Amino acid sequence: MSGITKIFIRLARVVFYVAMVPLVLFAAGLMALQTEPVREMAIGFIEDAIAENTRAVCRIEKLRGSLISRFEIDGFRLESSDTGHLLLSAEKVMASYSIPMLLSRTIWINKLNIEGARVNLVEAGDGAWNFEALGPEEQGNAVSPEAAPRKSGLQGFKIKIRRLEIKNSDVSLAQPSDNGEDICCFKEINCSARLDIGEEMAADIRHLAVQVSAPELNINDVAGSVRFEPEKNRLLFDDLRIIGAQSDFTMNGLVAILSSGPDTPVLDTVFLDLSADIAKMSLGEFGRALPISMPDSDVVSGDIAARGPVSTMD
Repeated sequence: MSGITKIFIRLARVVFYVAMVPLVLFAAGLMALQTEPVREMAIGFIEDAIAENTRAVCRIEKLRGSLISRFEIDGFRLESSDTGHLLLSAEKVMASYSIPMLLSRTIWINKLNIEGARVNLVEAGDGAWNFEALGPEEQGNAVSPEAAPRKSGLQGFKIKIRRLEIKNSDVSLAQPSDNGEDICCFKEINCSARLDIGEEMAADIRHLAVQVSAPELNINDVAGSVRFEPEKNRLLFDDLRIIGAQSDFTMNGLVAILSSGPDTPVLDTVFLDLSADIAKMSLGEFGRALPISMPDSDVVSGDIAARGPVSTMD
């Protein structure tokens, strides 16, 4: 299994545990949170449950809403219990959901609003990611298939978020490099989408805007459908329109990560089958995204297609 696939699966596992928050809230009591003592008791229950079942520490400033159908959180923080470093925080989180859908093993979230989120993703030198602290602690000793616990989570449940709204949020990604550490920041993220997570992950994006550093890019709007198929190790795009500061194009097709040996060059493992309808494309923006050196002043248009390993393309 490739490193990219492992990252997608680990992220999906994290999304699952975060999406389980409504269940934890439901377990805190089947009553409206009308009194301050009840709210404080529910907050304590959530924080204790996360501390006992993950390697993270949770802090919630204020909780309100009805446990039956919705909740709102002000001031949410998750920190690694190992290092104390911030994993994620949010100024506000609001979710409305359907409890009866659990009978069909579906976590059905009608609306999930996240404002002012800050996410810090850090990869250690051994390839471990800090967000793995949000999953259950893995046992170091191998066990026989008979003794291993039955798999649950994503293999048993589907997660459906009918309307996801993210406002004014940032993500930082830090990875070790020969120069010490490479940091890429995704700032001012605003997103409206529909998300389905099960054996596959699919997103219907209505709007996505983000400012990226290293490489420096401004993405004004992304809209369309994206699907990731873990079993086939590929990412599919359907009428995905991307508008940058100087570019506007629509993409269809797929990117697949091929099986490879330890000595296989990276570019031999990336297979493209893509077509693009380009209204305009700044070669400077395109070059910074890859990154390769391209003239900033040149703008092209037309239809292009690419099929085959990246290593065979000029």
